[in-house]
Amino acid sequence: MHPHGTEEIGITDLTASRILILRHHFPIWLKVMRLVELPKPTST
Repeated sequence: MHPHGTEEIGITDLTASRILILRHHFPIWLKVMRLVELPKPTST
């Protein structure tokens, strides 16, 4: 059993899954950012 090795694998797996989730939800984030940014240019 190598706890350090498993920890490293777990961290890399977490980052990879996070990147995949971000990629999957990227269009949603773009829509959210557009909705948030919309009132700023209209008010100025």
